[in-house]
Amino acid sequence: MRFLTLFFVLSAAPAAAMDLSAAADAAVMRSPAAAEAKARREQAQAAGREAYWSRWPRLSARASAMRSDDPLFSFGALMTQRAVTAPDFNPDRLNHPGYRTAVHGGLELGVPLFTGFEANLLQSAFTGWCLMEDILRKVGAAPPPSPQAG
Repeated sequence: MRFLTLFFVLSAAPAAAMDLSAAADAAVMRSPAAAEAKARREQAQAAGREAYWSRWPRLSARASAMRSDDPLFSFGALMTQRAVTAPDFNPDRLNHPGYRTAVHGGLELGVPLFTGFEANLLQSAFTGWCLMEDILRKVGAAPPPSPQAG
């Protein structure tokens, strides 16, 4: 397939305008396999960035505002605001409360407590030894160790 691609590239261009290395470069640039490899590399890099940032704490903010004259909403908003008074229990006021606005906001901080043995995986990448593999092998849940290529 590469030869065929190289043949078409060479036949499409004038012979004097392209040498063999330029023709090979042009064939690689047009290769679907090269485009696929580039896409896979970019996908792996994105997955690596996602895994890296997933270990950091997350801070998120939220806000909401609602305005209604619904009796249930109005009384619930009063209770949430801890602003219920004795006149609020008057049946006429309960059934026709008028418009009430409720505004809520908050900040949320999420800190990962368990990261799926990522520290263990990082250590095994440097040392070639993995505690979890040893534990799984002892309970019979992992394949036997493969010989190291040296």
